[in-house]
This record gives sequence, C-alpha cells and structure tokens, in this order.
Amino acid sequence: MAALCDANRLEEAIACFDTAISLAPGDATLWSNRAHALNLHHRPEEGLKDSQRAIELDRNNAQAWLNHGNACYRLHRDE
Repeated sequence: MAALCDANRLEEAIACFDTAISLAPGDATLWSNRAHALNLHHRPEEGLKDSQRAIELDRNNAQAWLNHGNACYRLHRDE
C-alpha cells in the first residue's frame, strides 16, 4: 500500500487501507498510513480524523503524530 502512495496512486492506496482497516480496526498503523495517504490526496479533514484515531489506539505512534501535525498544518490549525 505504501508503494501505491509512492507511485501517487492515492485513490487505490486509500481503498486498500479502507479494506485493511475493516479487517483490523484496532491497528493504529493502518489508520496512520491512511491518514498519510489522505493528506497527500489533499483531504486533510479526513486525514486528521484518521490520525486522531491512530493516536487513540497508540499514543506512542510517532508517524500518527506526524500525520496529525501535517493535517493541522494543511488546515491552518494550531492543535
């Protein structure tokens, strides 16, 4: 799925993450990775929600915090 993001095939990557999250909704890494894809796809509101869910699941997930910060930056928020 990360390869799809790297290849700028973001819609496909997001769809893959949708499926993966439906199968493993407690996996913080999946939520964080979808947040990253959403942010790259200029959908920061959704990216923010996913990064917040990832942080709820694993407060020590540094990538989730990075994705959260990127979404806030894109939304011009100071969270």
